[in-house]
Amino acid sequence: VDEALGRREVGGLVENAPQLGAHVIEISEEVLEEDRTCREAIECQTVRLFAERAAEIEKEQMRELARFLEAIEEKMFAGDHPEMEKMHQLFPRHHSAFHLAVAQISGAHALYRQMKRLWFRRPMATGDLHHVLLPVPNHRHPDLVEALACGDPEPAEHHMRPHVSFRRCKFSA
Repeated sequence: VDEALGRREVGGLVENAPQLGAHVIEISEEVLEEDRTCREAIECQTVRLFAERAAEIEKEQMRELARFLEAIEEKMFAGDHPEMEKMHQLFPRHHSAFHLAVAQISGAHALYRQMKRLWFRRPMATGDLHHVLLPVPNHRHPDLVEALACGDPEPAEHHMRPHVSFRRCKFSA
């Protein structure tokens, strides 16, 4: 039990207070907004580092992941595609893997760990709901990878910031 609670504490789902014990953290709208803000800051920094540090083979791996995500999204929104439901189930896992791979390749291990915690804690179902309600820009992941692959941190961050805050900007309008 202690081990399981410890894993959940690292994941940001449980808080352990001395003399009081462990309790589950309430995931409120405010907590999710704080997580989105942290994610935006972390992802913008990791793409800058990715642009400076990524080897050609790593850039190509990210291109492949981006193409795969693009194919999943096309099937998700095809309306009558026979695998549409399966794609809705696959997308969150592969989407988080894409973003975590960028952070891992950046070499910023502390940022990668924080990013992993945020992706674990933030329910991806919420992100999928936004996907269903909002039109998603075509080629958003392949375009992002090309900006990262150029080797310049400025365009990398310039492309990541609206990518991460896409849903927030659309819903606050």
